[in-house]
Amino acid sequence: MAVPNWAAPKVSRDVFLGHHWGVAIVSLFFVAFRIGVRVKYFRRIWADDIMVIGACLMIFATACIYQSQATSLYKSYPLVIGKIPPTPENLANETTLLRAEVTEYYLFYTALWTVKLSLLVFFRRLFWDRQRAPFLKA
Repeated sequence: MAVPNWAAPKVSRDVFLGHHWGVAIVSLFFVAFRIGVRVKYFRRIWADDIMVIGACLMIFATACIYQSQATSLYKSYPLVIGKIPPTPENLANETTLLRAEVTEYYLFYTALWTVKLSLLVFFRRLFWDRQRAPFLKA
């Protein structure tokens, strides 16, 4: 049986988790700054802010998923190439990892599209009085 064309991980588990948690923390700072500016100057939070807060929570959820599944993620390569045996425990870990990966993909792409939708809502509110402008219809 042919071995699939898989590549070994290029970064360590700690670097991988540090990257995900670092991105989540940086996004939290940006969202907190955005909400602080909106509350201080406009005295209200708009619908696009709620969408961005939801996206930030989804990014934190993906970081939590990777934190809980990092060991299984880094054991999957040796399992595929045959360095560790496919015991029932390893296969159960692989099944859990695959379910977590699907959940992570859904959360990530939902967060991505939520941020894009929040931009559309922001620009709609920004140009609400100019809806009939021909250059905005494209």
